[in-house]
Amino acid sequence: MSVDFTGLKRVVLAISSYRNDATVLALLEAAVTLGRGFGAIIVVDSLGTGIVEREVRDRAWSGLVTYVSASLNLGSAGNLAERMTLASRTGLDWVYAINHDGQFKAESVAGLLAIGLRESTTDHPVGAVYPLHRLPNREGAYDVTARARFPLKAVRTKSRPESPAEDVYWSSSNGALYSLEPVRRGLLPWADLWLGYEDLGYGLLLHSHGYRQILSTRVIIDDDHEFRKTAGVWITVKPHWYAYYRARNLLLVAERTGQPLKTRIAIYGRLLLEAGLTIALRDHKLERLRYIGRGALDGFRGCAGKFTVP
Repeated sequence: MSVDFTGLKRVVLAISSYRNDATVLALLEAAVTLGRGFGAIIVVDSLGTGIVEREVRDRAWSGLVTYVSASLNLGSAGNLAERMTLASRTGLDWVYAINHDGQFKAESVAGLLAIGLRESTTDHPVGAVYPLHRLPNREGAYDVTARARFPLKAVRTKSRPESPAEDVYWSSSNGALYSLEPVRRGLLPWADLWLGYEDLGYGLLLHSHGYRQILSTRVIIDDDHEFRKTAGVWITVKPHWYAYYRARNLLLVAERTGQPLKTRIAIYGRLLLEAGLTIALRDHKLERLRYIGRGALDGFRGCAGKFTVP
């Protein structure tokens, strides 16, 4: 089947980074040499080194690439909000969000766009189109957690879903195609989450304002999350301070999106399970337990922003 690339001129490619010069430059190199390019490219870098900015200037990419170096570490949530804000000022219609270590193929973005345009109506506009994430480090399983309104547990399947497209509540922002209409209406990810679940919060925000979100099961991204199987249980391998933001932000998103009491109680149950897994299987046990506890407390209190770590 032929792919229509002309629609990419309506799309902003928006790359996030935290001093990851080599990988960002590789993405830019691929994007600007496509020959069927994006309407605009934006890079938002926290505390940039100046290398990418210099390369953009020296390679005469300035007409297409906008590089922004924030004077503080925005975190993933702040970076996503900033990229979407900048993208909304271009006059284009969509933004394809990608992390510095993400991957993109022009045909994948074009495929997401085609679904977004086909499914969007005046009464039921599409706010986001997501690829299906396949997990090579989890024996090639497909992540379909986004089918549930709230991710109280991860849901994965060994076989690809039969339907080519499914309505979902949210999905990862890494590789997501977002409509810029909601942004221009004032709907943005919550930057003060700083790290983690900003895509969940934004997806639920879109849903509450009547925007459809579609999972394209024929556009697949391999997501090389670091998993390790220990004592028959798959666990993620993340720095121990992640535990704080995962606990806190899950509770903050539940509060801000008006989740029922039973969901909030279930979140605390999930955190207790995570504490048990930490004791049994993870390293840095005491640090992780302290961060889970502090994150749960701060989430209950409504505290947000960057914590003392990293």
